[in-house]
This record gives sequence, structure tokens and C-alpha cells, in this order.
Amino acid sequence: MTTPTEFDLIRSILAKAAEGELVTKGPDYAHHTEDGEVDRLANFKGVSNRLEGAPTDLTTVCAVYLEKHIFAIERAVKDRKLSSESLLGRFADARNYLDLLLACFAESNPDMVPKLTAEIDESNFQPVGVPPPVYDNG
Repeated sequence: MTTPTEFDLIRSILAKAAEGELVTKGPDYAHHTEDGEVDRLANFKGVSNRLEGAPTDLTTVCAVYLEKHIFAIERAVKDRKLSSESLLGRFADARNYLDLLLACFAESNPDMVPKLTAEIDESNFQPVGVPPPVYDNG
């Protein structure tokens, strides 16, 4: 059995690993725009542009990248062994791609961000950096 405290620890470890992966790998995939801004979604836009004419867009390309990591995780589940990349790294990358995929949705649907903000305000979501709730194990 995994207790809520143990689960929160796992989530915390994954959050730190995901942040580390994003900080380390993020600059390799983000590019400066003509006006000097950094576009975190530039890699997906580039692939989308190169595949122009195919039934793809920014969100689809990002989803394809996410699938690569999901496939690797599924493979580790099936084989019960690791390959060239750490399992934590694979989960961290998948988590980061989920963030990026949501950003792709938001960029192509500008009215989405206020709706997401409202959902967070109306829920029990805990923002990053806020301690997790304390559970009564009794």
C-alpha cells in the first residue's frame, strides 16, 4: 500500500526531476523570435512547418513528442527493466510534455487560459510550491 504521504513524496520527487529536465533541456528546444522573445513552443512549430501539407498542427506535433515518452514508459512497464534513459527521466519528460501540450492548446485557443484559471480557482488544486494537504492516517 502507498500512503498519501508516500504518494506526495513521489509527486515531489517527480516535480523536482521534471523541473531539472526542463531547465536542462528547455533551452535546446526554445528559440528566440525576431523580436527577441523566447518561444518555448518553437520546436513544435518548426516540425509543424516542416510537415506543412500533412494533417498536422502545433498541438499534434507536441502530442507526437509526448507519445514517444509514453511509449518508453509503457515499454519499461512491460519489460520491467530500464534502457538508456532513467525511468525518472522518462516520467519527468512526459510530465513536461503534458505542460507543453496544454500550452499548445492554450496558444491555439486564447479563451482557454481564463477558463483554466477559473477551474483552478474553483477546485482544490495545489499550486507548485504550496505544501500538500496533511492527511489523517487514523
